[in-house]
Amino acid sequence: MFGIGRDSGIRCREPGQYLLTKVKTARDRGTTNMGGRAAGSLTRQLGALFDGGTSAGLSDRQLLERFARRRDAVGEAAFAAIVARHGPMVMSVCRRNLPDAHLAEDAFQAVFLVLARRAREVRNPEALEGWLHGVALRTSRCARNRLARRRTEPIDDPARLRDPSPTADESASRREQAETLHTAIDGLPPAFRMPVVLCYLEGLTIHEAAARLECSHGTIRSRIARAREKLRRALTGRIPTMIAAPQAVTIPSALVQTTARAALRFASDPTTAAPAAAIAREILRMLIVQRLRSACLAVLMLGGVAVGLGPRVLEALADSPAQSSRPIPRQPDEPPRPAPGRMFVIGRVVDPDGKPVPRARVMVYASLKWAGRGDRLAPMWPSPIGKAIGDASGRFRIEAPRVSSARHYDFGAVAVAPGFGAGWASLDPDAKEPGAEIRLRAEQTIRGRLLDAQNRPAAGVPIAIDRMGVVPPGGPDQNIEDFVGPYFLPEVGHEPMAWPRCSPTDADGRFTIQGAGRGVRLGLVIDDPRFARMRLVVEARPEAEQAIVLKPARSILGRVTDAETGRPIPRAVVGINIQRENGSSAWISDWDTDAEGRYRAGLEPGDLYLVTVFPPEGEPTLFVQKRVVWPKGALEHRVDVELPRGVLVRGRVVEESSGRPIAGARISYLSNPNGDTQTGGWSSRASTDADGSFAFAAIPAAGYLSVLGPGEDYVLRELGQSAAHTGQPGGRRIYAHAFRKLDLKPDDRGREVAEVRIELHPCSPVKGRVVGPDGKPAKDVTLSSRAVLQPSWVSFLFWTGFYRATAHDGHFTIHGLADDAEVPVDFLDTVRDLGATVRLSGKSAADGPVTVRLEPCGSALARLVDADG
Repeated sequence: MFGIGRDSGIRCREPGQYLLTKVKTARDRGTTNMGGRAAGSLTRQLGALFDGGTSAGLSDRQLLERFARRRDAVGEAAFAAIVARHGPMVMSVCRRNLPDAHLAEDAFQAVFLVLARRAREVRNPEALEGWLHGVALRTSRCARNRLARRRTEPIDDPARLRDPSPTADESASRREQAETLHTAIDGLPPAFRMPVVLCYLEGLTIHEAAARLECSHGTIRSRIARAREKLRRALTGRIPTMIAAPQAVTIPSALVQTTARAALRFASDPTTAAPAAAIAREILRMLIVQRLRSACLAVLMLGGVAVGLGPRVLEALADSPAQSSRPIPRQPDEPPRPAPGRMFVIGRVVDPDGKPVPRARVMVYASLKWAGRGDRLAPMWPSPIGKAIGDASGRFRIEAPRVSSARHYDFGAVAVAPGFGAGWASLDPDAKEPGAEIRLRAEQTIRGRLLDAQNRPAAGVPIAIDRMGVVPPGGPDQNIEDFVGPYFLPEVGHEPMAWPRCSPTDADGRFTIQGAGRGVRLGLVIDDPRFARMRLVVEARPEAEQAIVLKPARSILGRVTDAETGRPIPRAVVGINIQRENGSSAWISDWDTDAEGRYRAGLEPGDLYLVTVFPPEGEPTLFVQKRVVWPKGALEHRVDVELPRGVLVRGRVVEESSGRPIAGARISYLSNPNGDTQTGGWSSRASTDADGSFAFAAIPAAGYLSVLGPGEDYVLRELGQSAAHTGQPGGRRIYAHAFRKLDLKPDDRGREVAEVRIELHPCSPVKGRVVGPDGKPAKDVTLSSRAVLQPSWVSFLFWTGFYRATAHDGHFTIHGLADDAEVPVDFLDTVRDLGATVRLSGKSAADGPVTVRLEPCGSALARLVDADG
């Protein structure tokens, strides 16, 4: 169990502590009795090991597939690995919800017996923890109901005379609280439920949970914070605000093996008379009844639709992806189909000479546009969404969540193989089955050495690789931002599957990077509390090792408070950018304040920093930016921040005409600050909840609410930036899906305005194809237009000359076009000197995809002048 208090922090174990726990558990298991039965079990396991391979390191999906495929010692070993992996969580739920240890053990076994019968039907094996948690909760209820019925029946069997009594540390009240909490956890959306189950019930660290869910640790922290808030709201007044953490649950190896053997038997013959089997059969019947009830309800609703709404609605429902979860039977020669909402990414991995590379590791990645909470400063880092190992001919097929250009920014695949440098390729996010050939590079090992300020070896320093790429032809050659390729949020020790590897420095401070392609640049992040955080670029060339001198650790610390009341503000987001001498800046990271409003941030070496503090959503305070000149020779600097009061703006974002609430829209307020705040002309950001509602503090001055929907399929609106900041026309044009003018006054400070309703106008994307003068599909064509805007983590967009879209294999998609206005779109093939300019609107593709034919083009020299020439 875990605390759900408003100010309580995350209580996950540190990585080192978790490792020690696992080592200790393994040592304890190694001291079990090696007599008769244990020796026989060991013999079977050794036989299974040589026959089917070890289960260590296999994913839940692989273990379930092995169990479903082989009902022998190999399958038993695979299922035992699942029991050992998730047993502590299941046992914890059962013990918390049942009054008797023996009954809890029966329920524990019943959960895994249900899994054995439904192994082939688990929709998402990667989320097995959440599935088991829900089954454990239902099984505990079933076992408790069976116990209640047994106590009311006449006793005709001496074996039933045992009357379980509550254990000393449990009571009916505590069990009721535990069930209430576990029910609330089970009711969370999957995106929030899985981090809670992994971190609080399975004991994983934040980094381990991020690796399991294949997303960044910042995303996990954000989802846990939002899940805790949802639980706090759902449980207010029903259970105490804080619940003590449970003792660590250990599952004896004998129980693991017994459960695995029982599961193997139950999967083949569910008629056994064991108590756990009886509970499992009742749960299976409940699941069947639930499925039939859902199917009958769907039939009744469909019949009502057929009678009342006509065949057109039936056709729309037939095309909807929300179909029955049961897969449609297919012929043996029919290619496999992905599950609803998912897709297959296919391709082939080849070497520099174009020959297939067998058994290459391949990873698909994507980044959401405008991802995260409204008050979060982090950029849209890509995350792995699927992975696989290629076959002997170099081909791969990866099942992944469906992506689209409306919601995703970067989308591509990376591959690595021993003896080669990594390769990558971009993918078409709108393709039905995206595919690409990934060409690996010749490998070049990179060697380096880290030294401290006294030129002594820096041993044991972890190094993360956050990006790799090449300098485009004719491109600049300056810093880490000047090469193009895939990148990921740097997490030391948790590199993606298909990615170059770098081991920590040895006793002499030396490190080696494997898997880098010759001529490829790598971005390295050195994040060690003994030294200042550092980002640097290395290039894979056959040169001597590079010596890098690390600087002493430096950090900014402080406290965030309400300027009016002086109270600390927990869960405020502190983001820090380093300001370079050449005028560029780089985001370092963001940190959350604790219950007392305190924070501490590790820094990269520099002279000037920009500290930005956002209050949590719903707070009546504004965000603040402070420029910090680093004191010469200091290793630590204190920056306390007081957040001023603003005007609390509440509202809802809905879809025009239908009134459907829009969740995940990003909102901020653009205004003229009149010099009375440090916000620079825009207010704290917010994002809408599931019902479309939002609340945040705005600067008390006239301005505009800027709203950006969760995707691109809304009509884009245009506004001059000067109109937002000064009320005068002109200025750089900014774009969003809605702008709403508000006339807030300084006297409104500390007040709350009436709820604002904002409507976004939905639109369909315009799809088309690009062909050359010969009528064949054109490749490597870029699109430039004010409808092609660079993604941003703020609630408005800019057109920038260096950001362009790409027509993948001759196909393109444009979003955000209104029906009543045309926007020019430029198509350019710089390799063959071909181009075209067309004007598109939302009606352009009404009769089918648009066809753009490229024509030969030349070059021109232009000069821009001001109004005076």
